[in-house]
Amino acid sequence: MIDFDGLSRIEQDVFAGAINHYAEPPVLANSDSLWMMTRDGDWIAGVFAPGSANNDLCVIYFYGSNENLRGAEAVLKTFRDLGVAVLCFDYRGYGASTGRPSERSFQTDAEFAFDWLATNHPTLKVAAAGRSIGGAVATYLAGQRPVHKLLTFSAPTNMVEIVRDSFSSGDIIIEEALSFRFDTAAYMTRVNCPIFIAHGEQDEIVPYAMSDSLAAHAGSSVVIRHTVIGASHNTLFARGGDDLWKQIRMFLASRP
Repeated sequence: MIDFDGLSRIEQDVFAGAINHYAEPPVLANSDSLWMMTRDGDWIAGVFAPGSANNDLCVIYFYGSNENLRGAEAVLKTFRDLGVAVLCFDYRGYGASTGRPSERSFQTDAEFAFDWLATNHPTLKVAAAGRSIGGAVATYLAGQRPVHKLLTFSAPTNMVEIVRDSFSSGDIIIEEALSFRFDTAAYMTRVNCPIFIAHGEQDEIVPYAMSDSLAAHAGSSVVIRHTVIGASHNTLFARGGDDLWKQIRMFLASRP
């Protein structure tokens, strides 16, 4: 289990998903479990499942910071129902992966996963998709690697604004207290591929207005918005249902 010594209470809250560990990554039908060693000796556990024979797209999915690979199984299965390949892994310090989580480790793990896919499945195009902080990681990757499409779900503009909303102005100097930013809005300016932004109208953690800001910062000329009426932060997929997945399918199938 990860040692949280040296992390502030805010940081412990943000990386809360790292307290739930298991020995092996989950197994999806017709999938391969992965153990990938990073350059600095940590092990990243993940799963790769191929898509249909006539589909050359792979979704690399990045879950939220309070989740893990097991908690993402339902989303991964639904992506697979669209015929695409899927790749998902536990961030360093999460699930079956070793190491310690940080903003930089989230980013380097994303780059590592992309590079693994490019080496082992070079014909596949990548769609980076992420929920909540995972949306920040997906957006970062889209600005650093040749990602074909980007999808964000309930993604924040940056964590400074999220944390600031949780404290009164006299409690803490947020910028000095945090070792991370997860600045999705800044990452968006470097994204040139088509972007799909989905957000819950009643999101109580990442306000809906943040999706407006992300769209405004997008460097891409193609930005598709989807609002799920009545959805909170953790009910976007449940409330969005078939209509949300229909929009996702159309976006993934569209020409860049």
